[in-house]
Amino acid sequence: MISIIVRAVAKPFYKAHAGFFFLLFFIAGGFMRSNEHITLAKYIARSDFLTVVLLLVFSLYQLKVWLFTKSLLSSDPFLFLRNIYLLHWKRQIMIITTVYLSINSVILIYGLFVAGFMIESGSYQKVLLILMYFVTCSALYTWAVVRLLKLPNREVRTNTLTSYLNKKIYKPYVFWYPIYLFTKRPILLALSKFLSIGLLIACFSTYSTALYDWRFLGISVVAAMSMNMVIVHSLFDFYVLKLSILKNLPLSSIKRVQFYLAIACLLLMPEIIIILRRLPVEAPNLYAWQAILYSIGHFLFYLHWTIYENADIERLGKFSLFSTLLQIYLVLFGVPLYGLVIIMVPFIWIAQKRYLVVHDY
Repeated sequence: MISIIVRAVAKPFYKAHAGFFFLLFFIAGGFMRSNEHITLAKYIARSDFLTVVLLLVFSLYQLKVWLFTKSLLSSDPFLFLRNIYLLHWKRQIMIITTVYLSINSVILIYGLFVAGFMIESGSYQKVLLILMYFVTCSALYTWAVVRLLKLPNREVRTNTLTSYLNKKIYKPYVFWYPIYLFTKRPILLALSKFLSIGLLIACFSTYSTALYDWRFLGISVVAAMSMNMVIVHSLFDFYVLKLSILKNLPLSSIKRVQFYLAIACLLLMPEIIIILRRLPVEAPNLYAWQAILYSIGHFLFYLHWTIYENADIERLGKFSLFSTLLQIYLVLFGVPLYGLVIIMVPFIWIAQKRYLVVHDY
């Protein structure tokens, strides 16, 4: 039975991403020779920064795996997979872990390949870090899938205390989406924050090791904020599609911007704390506040673009990639972060005027 379920999940995943794997193996096998692979692995094994970058790349891959698994379990042809929930919990964990290993075999093999050179160089702490990373990700994936399999019967498992608190405690609707992320999509939230915070810490730590100028910090902030695109689209899906009644509330554009501004500040609080606490002392004066202003403006810009264009996650991803590269290009030519915010503000205002305040009474 395990082999049937593994094939039912792994085969559609590899088939759906055949182009990506073809390109990956074409580059790895066609352009890079064996000694070049070994040299790259040795560089990664000896560099803390490259190790963090490698784990960030692995996290992006695993985020893609989780999103695919979630969509697969929600599609009609694969509803039979929800019957896994009827098995004993040990059997469930065995099946889901096997699925995880089969889908993530590419990064697992490469991770073990790099870990071998870490052992050779005596970096046992990095080996332990990689092992803990995969064990943690496997546990999170298993827990998330089991939780997803239980969704059809959530009304049966309603917690009495939770129901009482939901009835007695008033929650302002600014907190609805953050609470929704924490309770319904914790994996999405955790991976997005892990990528953005990890990139910020890695770049801020590297800044002091060589002669870099403020543009390096600007590029790191731009790249880190682009890791929140999944959260941005999830916010669009939650407020604009699932709670479309909010669009018809008689609120002014300023009130709506204040509403989304409050949500952005709540969701970007981890990044704001990292910027305030970990920004190198060599950075220009007030650069932390400039980075915070850009982070919030960046979030609002992509949210309003998604709303204005009614874009799906694929369109948002393409636009985010193109615009992020353009912003990095502008930073390299001396445009400060607050200059990028000034460019974004008019579009946010146009989106408010032309879309969000249209009432359909």
